Amino acid sequence: QATPADSETELAAALKLAHRRRIGPFRRAPADPDTARRELGVLARAGFPREVASRALGMDTDAAEELVNRLRQA
Repeated sequence: QATPADSETELAAALKLAHRRRIGPFRRAPADPDTARRELGVLARAGFPREVASRALGMDTDAAEELVNRLRQA
């Protein structure tokens, strides 16, 4: 069973990939349903569970950056 810290770390890893690929909270334009499905596929192919991928893609940019930075400093 995953601990909260582990799930937070996994979410941060998904966000790092999203940042590199400019998807989810780091995309510049609004996503249509096809774009959102493709972005979910990117994270799924990278091995992230659907729940983690959906959470990462649904975050706002400020919250996503704050989580990644907080865990980077730990």
